[in-house]
Amino acid sequence: MLLRRLKIAGLLSFGPEGIDLLLERLNVLIGANGAGKSNFVEAIDILRSPLSVTTDRIARGGGVPAWLWQGPGAPDRFTIEGFVDCPSLGTLRHRLALAGRDPEPTVLDESPGRSGQGHTGPTDQSFIQPPVRDERLLTITGPHGVQRQSIPIDRDESQLDCDSCDSNSVGSGAIEVTNEATKEVADRSLLPSHPARDDSYVPYLASQYDSVRIYRDWRFGPSSPLRHSASMEAHTGHLNEDLGNLPLALSNIRNRLEGDLEKRIQTTYDGILDIHFTVSGEVISFSIKEFNGRVIPATRLSDGTLKYLSLLAILLHPQPPRLVVIEQPELGLHTDLLRDVARLLVDASSRTQVIATTHSHLLVDFLEDELESIVVCEQWDGQTRMERLDRRNRGVWLRDYSLGEAWSKGAIGANRW
Repeated sequence: MLLRRLKIAGLLSFGPEGIDLLLERLNVLIGANGAGKSNFVEAIDILRSPLSVTTDRIARGGGVPAWLWQGPGAPDRFTIEGFVDCPSLGTLRHRLALAGRDPEPTVLDESPGRSGQGHTGPTDQSFIQPPVRDERLLTITGPHGVQRQSIPIDRDESQLDCDSCDSNSVGSGAIEVTNEATKEVADRSLLPSHPARDDSYVPYLASQYDSVRIYRDWRFGPSSPLRHSASMEAHTGHLNEDLGNLPLALSNIRNRLEGDLEKRIQTTYDGILDIHFTVSGEVISFSIKEFNGRVIPATRLSDGTLKYLSLLAILLHPQPPRLVVIEQPELGLHTDLLRDVARLLVDASSRTQVIATTHSHLLVDFLEDELESIVVCEQWDGQTRMERLDRRNRGVWLRDYSLGEAWSKGAIGANRW
């Protein structure tokens, strides 16, 4: 499991009070449109992304004001704190705080560190701290990398050496004073590039974030990349978030599942015999072979078939990423397939952490045995609230209804009215 806990405040639908959600291996977010499910996914995406990517996304999305919670006492910043599981160090805490009223945000802090008691070494290592009033930011280039440090304006930086650096200093070296410190900080995160040290948590966090996959851009139109050949040169071992390497991802897991992929494919609709792959030069494509001998190329498969094949490539992988996030896995699928989708989610959660969002009462019905995986998302006073279902209340909700019916009738919340 990657994320033990996620705290969000001031971002989009998360108000000043914010949320503090403990996460499990399987987490299925339910709620009405606008309840904050996709915003929760957005927070994970921000936390795992280099700040250059995040700031560009924020600028294209209307600038910082459009990303801040809006309401009485609206904040001027948002914070995200992820608590990441590390087998050798326990739980690591990664805090990110951004602010600003201009399109490009100001990074107030980016601090990875240890969480909890009983550990030695620094609690936090703050790699991004823009200068406060009457301070300027120094960029200190040492033998092991780059360190940024704020000093008072009236201090003679020419006298600064290793002894005057704080406990996070990487060593002596050339000192560069920048007059555009805030812009420089906003342009890039130090997390993925900070040098490894014995007391540094950054390399581990960066490697874990690299393995996160977020699937929310479900496009299956005639020109979508997954309908066409995929290059075999840049295969990462998992399905890309744009789904463009679907032929390669399916081929990869088929060779490792000993026939299970074919059995799953045959549940899509009657008549499917096998999946056939064609390699031409450095590209690979696929088609579906039916019992009557007809071969249907990916360019002619239905959207629902391609969606189900994508879910198989994600959830059947024997060595999946540490965290898989799927928005609305039920979209485009016939209701007869939702029982199998529920089983896929549960099975995958035994190998990786899964976060999914859904509007399907039927899919939730099939997760009744995983009741505590359901997270109810609602808005109260204009702020997103999230609460995990409690098995101790199972009898109250399910005395007369299935779990999906209890949701549809308002017994567990997560409805608009």
